[in-house]
Amino acid sequence: MELEKLRYILHILKQAKLYLCIMKTYLKRILKKRIHKGGTRKVVETETKKEIVYDEKSGTKTIITQSIVSPKIEGAIITAEGGNNTNTKANIIQAVEAVTGLPTHKIQVFEMEKTN
Repeated sequence: MELEKLRYILHILKQAKLYLCIMKTYLKRILKKRIHKGGTRKVVETETKKEIVYDEKSGTKTIITQSIVSPKIEGAIITAEGGNNTNTKANIIQAVEAVTGLPTHKIQVFEMEKTN
């Protein structure tokens, strides 16, 4: 049987995330300031900076990423013409398993309702 129509739904657990390289700078200055009666006083100044790290080539800035987390697919539901045929169903499940890495028990194939 030839497959003419197919629809699918993938259940995605996590969204993709992009982790950027961030350079953190911490500065601490200890100063001694004279006060008017001959004494000194200690002054501590701190500064914290966070900057996104860029790679600059030929005048183009590109953000450097630390890692990219891809979404995780948890399951698949497919409706297809011929979805009630055991051979068609097995072929679809095998193809989805190969592409997504999902175990077969998380892939469901159903017959598509025929529309006029």
